[in-house]
Amino acid sequence: NHDMFDLSGCVDSNKKTVERFAELQNIVHFDTNLVTVLNAVQPDIVSITTPDDSHYSIVSLILRCVDVLPKLIFLEKPACQNSRELESLLEMSDSVNVPVVVNHSRRFHSLYAAVKEKYEAGQLGELLGIDCSYYGGWVHSGVHLVDTIRYLFSTEIVCPDIIERITSRNIDDPTLTIKAKLETNDGSVLFQGWDDKHYQIFDLEFRFSTGRLIVRNFEQQYIWEACIENSVGERVLVPKSMELSMNGKSPMMRAMDILSNYLKTGDIETLNGYLLRDVAASLRSIWQVNSCT
Repeated sequence: NHDMFDLSGCVDSNKKTVERFAELQNIVHFDTNLVTVLNAVQPDIVSITTPDDSHYSIVSLILRCVDVLPKLIFLEKPACQNSRELESLLEMSDSVNVPVVVNHSRRFHSLYAAVKEKYEAGQLGELLGIDCSYYGGWVHSGVHLVDTIRYLFSTEIVCPDIIERITSRNIDDPTLTIKAKLETNDGSVLFQGWDDKHYQIFDLEFRFSTGRLIVRNFEQQYIWEACIENSVGERVLVPKSMELSMNGKSPMMRAMDILSNYLKTGDIETLNGYLLRDVAASLRSIWQVNSCT
């Protein structure tokens, strides 16, 4: 819940599902037809939380409804399925002046915002390498890792080499283990795929010249290990405290704050870093690797 927003309408392709959800949330306007609900509600924001392969058709339909255009679209990742869809959405969004914000949740996470701030201030030193583990398909879940790296360090992932493929729940989207490089300094990046039939894993390890930051279990824990010189002149890592949490709000509440600020001010600059155009390169990186599978 957020003070600035009311849930005024809902749509689902399944009639029973949308009826149950509307009853649970006390929503007056609901239907299996998107245009019907758009006309009834005339919303400020449309939030799209549908299967990945439906994103393009839904967003493009909304952007063609020129008489009931929302002020903003909040779209789940990945935004679309290929470069043709991406370019089309970017063009349509610009032409009708409706921003598309993509819910790459780690861009809204206070921990990563603090890491980005410290890195850009030079407090962490040089980024030397990254190891990360994930599950659930390279396109569907790997995009989280690629986009987080791009968001934090303003660098691209280059020279990807696929070394293992694990079948995921979506047979067309295997979970890949990939070795790659950071474009800025040739640092190494390892995306370690994991079979979630055992359990789910989402971990990141960032290696800086000043130490190592480990983020574990979907941001449930982080550990900072500083690089020091011991009594015999060896450079070793030791646990140190580092305050990274900037506030207690969840990523979704931080996202809602950003969206509400845009609605109040109309200033597109307040959405910088969160728009479809900002995550476009992450999608292209994912598709580049996927074309090699």
